[in-house]
Amino acid sequence: MNRELSTKLSFGVFFCFLAANIITGVTFAFLIHNGFFAAWKLTSIVLIALLFLASTAIGSVGAILLSRFFLQPINNLRKAMEKVKNGDYTAKVKPISRQLGENLTIAQLEDSFNAMTKELQNTELMRKDFISNFSHEFKTPIASIKGMAKQLYAGEVDEEQKNEFLKIIYEESSRLADLSKEILLLTRLESQAIIPEQSVYSLDEQLRRCMLLFEEDWSRKNIDIEMDLEEITYKNNQDLMSHVWNNLFANAIKFTPDNGCITVTANKTINNICVQVKDTGIGMSEETLARIFDKFYQGDSSHTTPGNGLGLTLTKKVLDIAGGTIDVQSSPGNGSVFTITLPLRK
Repeated sequence: MNRELSTKLSFGVFFCFLAANIITGVTFAFLIHNGFFAAWKLTSIVLIALLFLASTAIGSVGAILLSRFFLQPINNLRKAMEKVKNGDYTAKVKPISRQLGENLTIAQLEDSFNAMTKELQNTELMRKDFISNFSHEFKTPIASIKGMAKQLYAGEVDEEQKNEFLKIIYEESSRLADLSKEILLLTRLESQAIIPEQSVYSLDEQLRRCMLLFEEDWSRKNIDIEMDLEEITYKNNQDLMSHVWNNLFANAIKFTPDNGCITVTANKTINNICVQVKDTGIGMSEETLARIFDKFYQGDSSHTTPGNGLGLTLTKKVLDIAGGTIDVQSSPGNGSVFTITLPLRK
């Protein structure tokens, strides 16, 4: 309980007893004047004792009621904390301490508690969503692999189906391997504050090499690749940064239709590096834009396009640790522009 509340409570108790003394004094004086105690034949000492007892009783009752009023916010907080301790993150505290003053520490504590429980609710929802999505991403390919392997083992498929099944089993097992690798990497990064094993290298050359890894994909869709890259010497962990570019390029190619165009630019200023990946793809809605960095979130809710919803989450985490930022501009049918800003390191 802070000093302001203690002062208010102390003054309240004092005035309760003062008011009790005044009330009982006036009441006794009125009763004595009207001869109320005459038949009792009470001495002055007894009357004074009765006056003292009456004023003390009235003052005590008033002080108790006033104390309960002043301490009610603390009691409410205690009850709400008990609910949170038992796993109820919907607990809220009614800010009745506003009646006692806007600047009370207890009022600020109520606001902080309500903000904390709201954040805990969001965290719990994210945890449940993560478990649900994680289970889906693992169970679906495992179920496919199991079903096809069972048919292959039983000899229930012809040669053509056998080759098709083996291809699907290979693709699904590769998907599981990639998913496991990305989850492990993301888990490791979430416990890190700095990027380890940094070295100086050519960033523009890294961007070219990463794009070449997808040559088969963008050639098959006849996508025009334009790269305007300034020579940039950069210091960071090459493997981690390659995850950033690979995820951005893979998404751009995946969501750009045939005969589209992807433009990659990179330039530097005195303090920063700016890399921009622009595509002429299908674009994203405002709802998708708000959640693209969430774990396992995929704008394509039907899951018909390949992916596990971890790529951009991993990209954002790497950039956060590297001290960089990522900005996204997109709208349905107008493509997307990802702008990455990195602190220049030599």
